[in-house]
Amino acid sequence: LQMELAAPESIDYMDGVAVHWYGNFFPPQILSAIQNRYPDKILLATEACEGSMPWNLQKVILGSWRRAGTYVKSILQDLNNHVVGWIDWNLCLDPIGGPNWVDNFVDSPILVYKDRDEFIKQPMFYAMGHFSKFIPRGSRRVRVSRRSVANIENVAVRKPNGNLVVVMQNRRRRPMNVEIRISSSRYIDIIMEPRSIKTIEINP
Repeated sequence: LQMELAAPESIDYMDGVAVHWYGNFFPPQILSAIQNRYPDKILLATEACEGSMPWNLQKVILGSWRRAGTYVKSILQDLNNHVVGWIDWNLCLDPIGGPNWVDNFVDSPILVYKDRDEFIKQPMFYAMGHFSKFIPRGSRRVRVSRRSVANIENVAVRKPNGNLVVVMQNRRRRPMNVEIRISSSRYIDIIMEPRSIKTIEINP
């Protein structure tokens, strides 16, 4: 970290490092490198949203499962590299992606139609639910050894109640067969549909 070089004593006053997903030009493994260097600091993803880039001419896209998939990929990569939480920048916005005082409109998991007293939940909302609903506070990530499962991102955690939760994403355009092997005598066969997200909860 540049701050460590400029002011080494500043590290003693930090509880952790906040990361954003904008300009994501570095591999997610850099997060693990930071954690290894500062094992007593937390890593927290504090800002993410779709539609923020200059080339995103359409800021809000209704029903975009591609954007939901981007959320899932980001969260999976973060969790697998020691990030302890993931925060959306704007959980609720209006249909044009505001309000914003500098017209910096972006997409949102929930869109609120104030004049109609209605709101809709976007696919990004349900994508986040694979994590917020099934991975409660106090869960611990467990190691996963993968064998020839290209393009299947996953994370596995042990919940406080002892249950095992596995969140998986198939980014391919074709179905994939996945075997979750819990022990030498216990396994689960899963078919991952094209471009799909699945969460499996397993009793001990």
